[in-house]
Amino acid sequence: MDSDALEHAPANKPVAKTVAQLRVKAEKMIEDADEARLEAEPQIQRAENLQRKLASLNKAVDDAEDAIGVGDERNASFLVNIVEIESSLPASFSARNGYGEVVRFPLDHVGTLIALRAACEEWKRVRPILVAKATRAAADLKTFEKQI
Repeated sequence: MDSDALEHAPANKPVAKTVAQLRVKAEKMIEDADEARLEAEPQIQRAENLQRKLASLNKAVDDAEDAIGVGDERNASFLVNIVEIESSLPASFSARNGYGEVVRFPLDHVGTLIALRAACEEWKRVRPILVAKATRAAADLKTFEKQI
C-alpha cells in the first residue's frame, strides 16, 4: 500500500482488517441481492405469464371484431355488385351490335350474380356465429381482468 492510503486509514484499525470487513460486507450485499432476485423471480415469471395471457385475450377480441368488420364490408360490396349486375341485365337480354345482330349473352354475369346472392345469404348465417365468437372472447377477457 502506498503512504496516502495508510494516512487515510482509520487510526484504531489496521488496514487489512478494514479491507477484510468491507469484503465481507460486499459479499453479504451480493448474497442479499441474489436472495431478493430469487424471491422475486416467481413473481416476475407470473407477471410475464399474465401479460402474455392478457395480450392473447386482447388479440382474440380484436381478431373476432375484425372478422365481423371484414365480413360486413364484403357483404356490403357484394350487395353493391348485385345491384350493378341486376341493373345491367335488362340491356343484356336485348343487346345488339352495330349491325343489328344479337350479341352473346353475358352468362358469366348471371353466374356471378348467383354467387353473390349466395354469399350474401351465407353471411346472414355466418355473422351471428362470428358475433357469438366475439362476445365469448370479450367475456373471457373480462373474466381474466377480474381475476388479476
